[in-house]
Amino acid sequence: MSTEMVSFARPSYLANVEVDALTKALAGSGGGIKRISTEGGAFRLMDGKEEIATRDERWINVVVVNASITVNRQYYEGSYKKGAFALPVCYSVDGNKPADTAKAPQSSACATCPQNVKGSGDNNTRACRFSQRIAVTLEGDESNTVYQFAIPATAIFGDAKDGKMGFQAYARFLAAKRTPITAVVTEVRFDLSGGGVAQLRFKPVRALEEVEYYASVEAGKSDDAHRAITLDINYPADEEEAEEFEQAAPAPKAKPAPKTKSAPVVEDADDEADAEVEPVKVAPKPAPKTPPAESSIASIVSGWNKK
Repeated sequence: MSTEMVSFARPSYLANVEVDALTKALAGSGGGIKRISTEGGAFRLMDGKEEIATRDERWINVVVVNASITVNRQYYEGSYKKGAFALPVCYSVDGNKPADTAKAPQSSACATCPQNVKGSGDNNTRACRFSQRIAVTLEGDESNTVYQFAIPATAIFGDAKDGKMGFQAYARFLAAKRTPITAVVTEVRFDLSGGGVAQLRFKPVRALEEVEYYASVEAGKSDDAHRAITLDINYPADEEEAEEFEQAAPAPKAKPAPKTKSAPVVEDADDEADAEVEPVKVAPKPAPKTPPAESSIASIVSGWNKK
């Protein structure tokens, strides 16, 4: 339904009231993709490249409305510089071969790629990194605004521990319960049980009410949800004027590809130990209790610090 068909009269008491940060955040600015970033060990609400708000708590409750079925791969040249424009020179949508539009394919197949060899990146990791994109809404947000959430490798393959799971283990848990992931409020938390190194873990909070579930299903069918889960890198002619769909992930410092006449031997790509990304270190503090769900939109972002 077109917004021109909606009847709404602004009340007189709002005559001198400006649009607040919450409304601006939900409305967006310039049509950039909305996403949730975890840079610096904090949940950050983003609209395109603009940071709208940060969350002090180390958890966030979302509803997963859609997700990429395949695990993506991305390879960046050089070292990561905070705030610098960067796009991967090679990437894979299906995790098996470089995309046809990859700027500089490193191999004809991911399994035999030198950047997929353990030790090709820093700290004995792989220079080419795994990720998986999911589309989420915030718990209690009646507008059903969809956000992109890019899950790093350690959060994809992590096993269950103390009720907290990696994303694939979480999906298997729900499947065993015959419950769609789209019918559950999911807690995403920075888990510090690994000695102060934060890793994202997932667990169910509650089942959605029936009306919430059908709203989740509809949100998952939206164009925004499709965009959120699709890895599509556009290489601009002029990077300064680019408005790329993908907000590039931090680029690991990679070693040059080894020169070899034969295909390098690589281990199973699904091996969690080899799928590590640069850990995020945050100062540990007691994890707060999850508050009960509320329906007020204002309560949704009560834990966010608006800029």
